[in-house]
Amino acid sequence: MTESTNASPGLAGDASIAIWPRRTRRSALRPATSRRELYATAREEARLVRGRKAFVWNGRMLSIGVPLAVGAAAFVWRRRRSSRDSVAVALAMGALSYLEARVEWSMRRNSYRRRRERRPDR
Repeated sequence: MTESTNASPGLAGDASIAIWPRRTRRSALRPATSRRELYATAREEARLVRGRKAFVWNGRMLSIGVPLAVGAAAFVWRRRRSSRDSVAVALAMGALSYLEARVEWSMRRNSYRRRRERRPDR
């Protein structure tokens, strides 16, 4: 790999471009294309390090799934005044939220693994 620097255009010299070989080892770190990409990769790795259980329960079910299930049950309760229907809707909404969180986890994990396998520097 070579580096080049341009001499200032006002100077009249015999070498306007200086080229020299780079004598350092290749870094083990992959080159960063942008900070946004680095932050996205760091977030993805942090999610994966915490594990599936933490992602599904803490990240999705408790923060999103349970409030959705309670909201759906309250909506059904206001419309029908049936505790059986409300509980059934709450359980169904909770189960669907859990399944969605598991599918999202597996998709994120698989896409992360594919990206890591495609990297040229590893």
